[in-house]
Amino acid sequence: MYLLSREEVTNWNYGFNTVEDRFGGIVSDYSRANGCYIDVESGHYGEGPWWWFRSPYYDGSTLAQCVYKQGKLEVGNIDDYKFSVRPVLPVAI
Repeated sequence: MYLLSREEVTNWNYGFNTVEDRFGGIVSDYSRANGCYIDVESGHYGEGPWWWFRSPYYDGSTLAQCVYKQGKLEVGNIDDYKFSVRPVLPVAI
């Protein structure tokens, strides 16, 4: 189990063919209770549109790469509790 990298999220072979494919999944009750942001827009209610990659930001700061609202790729401060994580589990078929 791991977090996706920026390179994986921009690779169409992994199913991220559009910006819409990068919208967050449903935020757990635990994450919501700890302040994780949830989307309240129609069609995306309860999703965590801001989520972290495992890819660092390369300036030695407390920044990391992430998906920001509307599926845009951004950089955020790792101390921001409003972001969620989307762990992945590889499955052999």
